[in-house]
Amino acid sequence: MLKKLRNALEASRTNAGDTGELKPFLEHLEDLRVMIIRSIASLAVGFGITFPFIPKIVTLLRVPLAPIEKTHPHLIRSGDNIAGGFNSAMQISFWGGLVLASPAIIYFIAKFVAPALTPREKNVIRQTSAVGFGLLIFGILLGWKYGLPAALLALIWFNDWMSVETWWTINNYISFTVLMLAAFGVVFEVPVVILILGRLGIISSDWLIKHWRHSLVVALIVAAIITPSPDIASQLLIAVPLYVLYLICIVLIRASEKKRKTTALVPRDPPA
Repeated sequence: MLKKLRNALEASRTNAGDTGELKPFLEHLEDLRVMIIRSIASLAVGFGITFPFIPKIVTLLRVPLAPIEKTHPHLIRSGDNIAGGFNSAMQISFWGGLVLASPAIIYFIAKFVAPALTPREKNVIRQTSAVGFGLLIFGILLGWKYGLPAALLALIWFNDWMSVETWWTINNYISFTVLMLAAFGVVFEVPVVILILGRLGIISSDWLIKHWRHSLVVALIVAAIITPSPDIASQLLIAVPLYVLYLICIVLIRASEKKRKTTALVPRDPPA
């Protein structure tokens, strides 16, 4: 697979060089600077949009606690840090702004690397960008609905098992939930990476089929890590969607390979 990746990168550089003169190094630095500034500006806009909704977001983050607080009342207590509320607000605004700004940031990064890509590679990235954002949102919602409650119950169970009273400060609770939801979103980006590599010909559907057992084990391990719950059902709620997305990637990559083979077999008209 590494050999295929190296060949694909060399082909990209060759194709990029054939389209015209290469830019000077300083112009590349200028393009990089513009890309970074635009990405930071997009993040700032997302940050500003998220900030007024922080009280509602905190309410949503506390929803998974509702059934738990019936048996463990007063789980959340006031913060123990003078700037704890401010730090939590900044953390929520940053991650919320990053989610909102991610389409724009991906666009600016793609625009920066576009001159080095072939038309086919540009088309693949364009097609998978919307899928990636959709899976990011899906992962966050899945974590909020199922993963977070399971993780909280597991942590409470460990405390009860050790005869330790369970109570959390609002600052620690928000930090834990925000980072966990971010982890869920990032994990569900893995199928997008697989799909891009497959569409570019770096990995094949046969290779993915050959390693289906390894992928299943990896999905279960990832589910166990981001859902620290002894309940196998909670872990399967994460592992099963991940593995289903893996199988969907195999189907899509196989269809792309058949399309490429069909296109290659079509005879081209001889030059006039």
